Amino acid sequence: MKQLIPTMLSISLAIIHVFNQIPTDIPNQSTPIDLTSTTDIILFITLPLIMIVLYVYWRKKKRSE
Repeated sequence: MKQLIPTMLSISLAIIHVFNQIPTDIPNQSTPIDLTSTTDIILFITLPLIMIVLYVYWRKKKRSE
């Protein structure tokens, strides 16, 4: 019984800590990405692809040295 109380206390404090980490002031995007918009295509498709290609190029260059 002596270990049950500290265990329950630490679990409840951990749960409270997890719920306090959830952001409340950040708006959620509830609509899907609009692929007809040029901005969305650049942000969500083109830029990540460029970053992946540049990373692969950098890794190859680094390994060859």
